[in-house]
Amino acid sequence: MNKTIGIFGGGQLGRMMAQAALPLNIQCSFFEAETECPA
Repeated sequence: MNKTIGIFGGGQLGRMMAQAALPLNIQCSFFEAETECPA
């Protein structure tokens, strides 16, 4: 089963959450207004 989480904001905390989700095979979708963000 595919798992996806939505993350509001692509800053440092969003990036850290995506890195934590990686070993769990969870895909992340980011909602960010800026094109230049760390995540």
